[in-house]
This record gives sequence, C-alpha cells and structure tokens, in this order.
Amino acid sequence: MIFRGQIPMFSRRNFKLLVAVRLLLIATITILGACGKKPSESAPSAPSTPVAGSLPPAILEKLAPLEKTLDSALSAYNAGDPAAFAGSFAKDAHPPATEHTFHALFDGIYRAEFGKYVSKTLIPAESVLDPGYGQLVYNGTFEKRGRVKVSADFSEESGAPKIVQLRFEKMP
Repeated sequence: MIFRGQIPMFSRRNFKLLVAVRLLLIATITILGACGKKPSESAPSAPSTPVAGSLPPAILEKLAPLEKTLDSALSAYNAGDPAAFAGSFAKDAHPPATEHTFHALFDGIYRAEFGKYVSKTLIPAESVLDPGYGQLVYNGTFEKRGRVKVSADFSEESGAPKIVQLRFEKMP
C-alpha cells in the first residue's frame, strides 16, 4: 500500500523490466549449463574472414539456397528494384516487403548510410543453418562503410527459403 507522498519502489514498467532481465539471466545460465562450459571456458570466436572452402560440405549444401535468396535480394537492393527485392521475401516478412518499405527503409535509410552492397563474409558462429528456419550473419562491405553487419532471417515458404527480416548494422 502506498501512502500520499511515498514514491513506489517499483512501478509496473520497472517490474516488467526486472522480470524480463531475470528471465534473460536464467535463460543464459541454462544455455551455458547445457553446453557444460562456464563463460570463461567458452570457445574462441570464429575468424572474421572464414573461407567458404573451410566449411564442411554438408554445411555448404544447407547454406547454398539461403545465400542464393539473400544474393538475389542484395542484387535488387543495388539495382533499386523494389519488385525484385520483394520477390526474395516471405509473405509474413517484418517489415512487409512493399515498395513503400523498400523506398523508406532500404533506399532511404540503408542506402543513404551505407551505399551499395559490395561483398560479404559469413560469420559461422553467429549463423543458424536450419531448413525451416535459418539466420545468416555476415561481415559486409558497402560503398560508404567498410564494416556492416548483414543479418538475414529465413523461413520456408512453398518449399523455398524466403527472407523474413533483413538488417544492416554499423560495426566498429
């Protein structure tokens, strides 16, 4: 009970934030426990420029259809073609792959900040290769910025991988 003049210690918003942080902490501890390693014993990070040939053939086979879809989207991004760009996206993509989204986000913000896409190198440690759901994460190179994290989330639609979300982020 709060009396006049008292300030509540936790507002409803702060309480929800505290619960979310605790759940995240529990999930992290659970995952680390499942791996059988303490954070200090974790494996070293993946090299920043992995060579495709160094990946096992089974991984390359899973990677190929996802990369083909992403390459198609990035080519359409460079060409400024919203229709071809939307063809690489799932119907339930977030944000939806419409001409408006293409011009507002990809053309208006990403192209203004990063320029055209030049190249990318897979970060295997951050990528998830799954036929029904996958996430590819790359160190990308763009015209205006040399280091951009390119993240693409995929789902399967009509037997083919489609992009659900595509993000470009600044990297130090």
